[in-house]
Amino acid sequence: MFFSDKFGLERYLHQGQCLDACPETFYHTNERTCDRCSVNCLLCSSPNHCLQCNSSYYVSDGRCVKLECGEGEIEDPDYDDCMACEEGCRKCVLSFRMAAIKTAQRRHTAWRRR
Repeated sequence: MFFSDKFGLERYLHQGQCLDACPETFYHTNERTCDRCSVNCLLCSSPNHCLQCNSSYYVSDGRCVKLECGEGEIEDPDYDDCMACEEGCRKCVLSFRMAAIKTAQRRHTAWRRR
């Protein structure tokens, strides 16, 4: 079954509404409806193929896996990865200062590559 609006344009049915596209955390089905992505998945192409995960998760083989940082590391919110704490620290908390240092390091690395 296909859904179209009063102008005859094909749309996707989501919770009783005709939409141009499915909302975040939903994917388009062949029946032109919107079905929910898997748990912790923001963007997917099917129920078993995630393309982008929620914060603190990363994509592995189409699934969202919880990011777990080791001792002396903290979650990097920009890259869904772990980064080292300041030298000598076994535990740390991401602060504005640490985020600023990380940004400066990235800029310095990019500048050195030129």
